[in-house]
Amino acid sequence: MLDNVFACIVSLIFPICMVVCGIIWIQRPPTNRFGVSGFKTQRARASNESWLFAHRHLGHVLIPLGAILAAVSIMAITGFYKRPYIALIAVVGIQMGAFLLASFETELAIRRNFDDDGHPIDRE
Repeated sequence: MLDNVFACIVSLIFPICMVVCGIIWIQRPPTNRFGVSGFKTQRARASNESWLFAHRHLGHVLIPLGAILAAVSIMAITGFYKRPYIALIAVVGIQMGAFLLASFETELAIRRNFDDDGHPIDRE
């Protein structure tokens, strides 16, 4: 029983961090493009506009993704109640993969909206 509770708590760490980071990045993205935290790709750091766009976009993706992953994680852990740690390994792997997909999607969104120098692309 305690194993299931522990596995549920551990499986919620990453989704909760995703939701919290999403909220923070939408409201107050990191100001220093070359600082410690942030979505650090070459395109995201090209200009202040692309930097802000990347964080707000990723924030809007991370909030619902984190909420969905939290619900799925709890269902997966409780569904495999006899082997919660095996389910935990699978759940964490899926969570990491979902985060990577969200990062790739954000990079594609930056590419669609900004050129290589970080200038917005005109859509006329």
